[in-house]
Amino acid sequence: MDDIAQKIVDAGEAGLWTGVERNLLSQLEQDPADKGSFHKLGLVYRQSGQLTKAAEIYARLSALDGEDGFADVLWKICSGNSGKDAREFGLIEPARFVVRRDFLSTDARDALLRLFEVKYPEMEELEVTLAHKNSDAEFKLDRSIRNQFGVYCKSDLEEIIQADVMKLFPAFCDALNVQPFLPGRHDLRLDYTPDGGFGKMHQDVGFGARLSYLYYFNRQPKKFRGGDLLFFDQNRDTGQPLPHQFTRICHEDNLLLVFPPQYYHQVTRVAALEPPLEAADSRLSVCGFIHPKEV
Repeated sequence: MDDIAQKIVDAGEAGLWTGVERNLLSQLEQDPADKGSFHKLGLVYRQSGQLTKAAEIYARLSALDGEDGFADVLWKICSGNSGKDAREFGLIEPARFVVRRDFLSTDARDALLRLFEVKYPEMEELEVTLAHKNSDAEFKLDRSIRNQFGVYCKSDLEEIIQADVMKLFPAFCDALNVQPFLPGRHDLRLDYTPDGGFGKMHQDVGFGARLSYLYYFNRQPKKFRGGDLLFFDQNRDTGQPLPHQFTRICHEDNLLLVFPPQYYHQVTRVAALEPPLEAADSRLSVCGFIHPKEV
């Protein structure tokens, strides 16, 4: 997986972020009004998945410069309300998302772990597109772009997670500034990403969903690192992603992540803490797509 974002993550985990953070904090001690250093530090915290620290930095920057719309919306996104009611600004648009930790009950989470063990023999490599769910997409299996496995098992998954997601559906639309819609088809897939697995940058557009979500879970203790989701800032005019500017959501047990499907995202490489990594100990997730009701 040879791309800019993965290289930044690898370098950061090797100590780059710590050194850059230390230098930027030193610069801000000398000049507390240095807006450039604030922006750089906010990006370091976003790239490293430290959203609480990122929110604090963008809040300070927004207070320092009331005209800095980029800082204002990132303060809101990183602090948990996804930039609701934030004004549009400049050429760079950060991806908006909503995170809910400790989302399912312990019983429901454990039911997913049991379901994975049952469904594991049925799992197949995931294609780049959702071709079998989308008549407009071309089937393509390319292991240089994606190394993940999954199975669609709607009837099993909807009993465990769908109702809990849909209870908050209006709140998610509101927080993400998604125009309210009457929900219809709800696709659900159970996935796992093995040791060395990844997913390169992509969007979830092209098959009609209005909201995407991921629910993360894993057996305890956690036996891998990586498998995090990166959300990319993008050029507002062209819609193209900026591969060096992203917010990292670390894979965390019992975490729900909801986002509009047009934002570019990718999955960082999974690495076993002590190989070999059994499938049931790998990065596990439920992938959901909420479509508008057909009229």
